Amino acid sequence: GCAGEAAAVDHLCVQAALDSLGSTLETGGIVVMEAGIKTRFSGQVHVKANQTIDFKNSMCAISSSVTSAALLVGGSVGASALTYSSKVLIFFLVCEGDSNIAIRLYGTCNAKLVGQIEGNAGASNRSLGVWIDAGNVSSFFNWIEVRSSHIYESFRIASSGTNFATNQLFVNCTAFGDKLYGNTTSIGFNFGADNGRPEGQGSVISGGNVEQCGTAGVYISEFAGPVNVQCRFEGGTNTKDIWFKGSSPTPNT
Repeated sequence: GCAGEAAAVDHLCVQAALDSLGSTLETGGIVVMEAGIKTRFSGQVHVKANQTIDFKNSMCAISSSVTSAALLVGGSVGASALTYSSKVLIFFLVCEGDSNIAIRLYGTCNAKLVGQIEGNAGASNRSLGVWIDAGNVSSFFNWIEVRSSHIYESFRIASSGTNFATNQLFVNCTAFGDKLYGNTTSIGFNFGADNGRPEGQGSVISGGNVEQCGTAGVYISEFAGPVNVQCRFEGGTNTKDIWFKGSSPTPNT
């Protein structure tokens, strides 16, 4: 079993437990962490198709050395096929560094995230909470229910490859961007990251709260969207609540 109590090797035993499940529809399964145990990841854990990890609200620290995503959910980066039904549940992830990537979804369909991500308060923080990456495949019908605090970019919906993500559902998500602490370029939801693709088409932000974002609470790049935004913006704390960016006459219709 895992050593726990923030042991540096914990990511290795968690990965071994996931690998023992297989990742086909017939195999798959769930890894359940002991409630209250404290773990620490100093490397990446890959949650593959039909696999679930349930943290039971136990705290997991992410070492400052981890910059390639502590949790890779879905396919391997560069994969050419969709990955179905990967889930990370009831997590409490704490970023120790200022450039951590907590979770990266790659080429996922029907993935589910439920939990909380915390970062370091301050102007130098450049951590990324949840990155939805369609890669060269696609990404759609994912359920994201994550509370993000002291994270530079709480949610990024932008492909590193040739495709784009659509139809994401964000439920009761929060984004606290640290403008209060001098982080003047933080973003709550970043649709497109200026990649020129229609990222986030048909996505919905339902409920939740967005505050203290230096660039914008919801940033929608040129040609990204449309996005249905139904969340609360903390009054007067974001530089812009929603920023539709584009030079063409109707870039976000």
